[in-house]
Amino acid sequence: MSEDRKKGCGTILVVEDDPVVRRFIEAAINKTDCQVTSVGDGKAALTAIDKEKYDLVITDLKVPAVNGIKVLEYVKKRQPDTSVVIGTAFGSIENAVEAMRKGAFDYLTKPFSAEDILEIIDRVIGYKRRQNNNSQAASSDGSSLIGVSHSTDHIRNLITMIAPSKTTVLIEGETGVGKEVVADALQQASNRREKPFIKVNCAALPDTLVESELFGFEKGAFTGAHARTKGRFELADSGTLMLDEIGEMSLHLQAKLLRVLQSKKFERLGSGQSVEVDVRVVATTNRDLKEEVKQNRFRKDLYFRLNVVKITVPPLRSRKDDIPPLARHFLDMYCRENEVKKTLSQDALEKLTDYDWPGNVRELQNTFEKAVVVTPGETITAENLHFVDEYRDLFEYLFSSEDDITIHEAEKQLILTSLKRNSYNKTKTADALGITVKTLRNKLKEYGEPVGEENS
Repeated sequence: MSEDRKKGCGTILVVEDDPVVRRFIEAAINKTDCQVTSVGDGKAALTAIDKEKYDLVITDLKVPAVNGIKVLEYVKKRQPDTSVVIGTAFGSIENAVEAMRKGAFDYLTKPFSAEDILEIIDRVIGYKRRQNNNSQAASSDGSSLIGVSHSTDHIRNLITMIAPSKTTVLIEGETGVGKEVVADALQQASNRREKPFIKVNCAALPDTLVESELFGFEKGAFTGAHARTKGRFELADSGTLMLDEIGEMSLHLQAKLLRVLQSKKFERLGSGQSVEVDVRVVATTNRDLKEEVKQNRFRKDLYFRLNVVKITVPPLRSRKDDIPPLARHFLDMYCRENEVKKTLSQDALEKLTDYDWPGNVRELQNTFEKAVVVTPGETITAENLHFVDEYRDLFEYLFSSEDDITIHEAEKQLILTSLKRNSYNKTKTADALGITVKTLRNKLKEYGEPVGEENS
């Protein structure tokens, strides 16, 4: 047995409607120290997920009642840290891509062997162990934050001061600056680091679902409420709850949230009984909440209750000293992920620091994810770096036009703009667009544009 399986095994949920296959998977898992629970359909899986935390869910794609993709989506919503593996006899690339895109750890194509199952378990355990090691490496002074600017140092100092307390924290900043990274650093520096850290994206949930997500519900509270379900506040008890993009929350729910922050009590939907919790709340927003209060879109009393300690994360353009260490971090990360070795040239670093990064750290990360893959040699140069802002004129044209723009016209404008940006070099343009030179030449011929020499 793998040493990883001996030391790091946890709980596994198997979702498989074929009893023979289900027993086969159970038998394989029973060779490990993992605890296994199995169910025969997707509906039973959702109930099990509501009742217990799992380290791994192995689900067939075509289970009855609720299919495997829906089970995957539910797991990622209720237990984001749980790994999900999709098993399917329909091993098409489309099914695999959809599952991976929605957050699956991996997929298994039937028929699979017991060794295939054990190998997947080893990989999941290894992945979680690396995650835990990275979390433990984050020191109590917020040093897991990457950057050398005065702004980043200031945030580290704030984290050091406020981490031991139960104080509510408001993290403000533009989209993509790294507000969630700051929240993670705060959690790891606190004495709640080993307790639950539950995250809710207020902007991603319909207003009708936010209340049940936050506070939970009793069986029969509404159509489809088949069992009592804990909400995020209850799941975060003794730990931390991060409310992402809190400025998107409706005024009605803001009033209920204020009451919970003041009393530490709430009621599940369909229940008159209060539930008391010990939860530290960290809220993030990309809006100016003070201005939102003036416009009567955010409650003044809730703003003051959240704004006990405020951490403002500046945009990347105002802390350019952070760009080189962040660039090295993302370069190393994507080189490891793609098992390649790449270096960054001086002209590339200068191009990175000269750019204003309207998409902030997230745009910088996306730039390296693409550059590592599309750069043919071992050195990433300035020519291999392509920024979203370089196409701002194109986006303004597409989205400001009074007439509807067809996909054909949008594609044409994108290709012609990219061709101009790359000094009409078709090889570089094709690389930037992720298409072949032949496809590019065919498109130019279709648009009636000069094709030029074959090797240009």
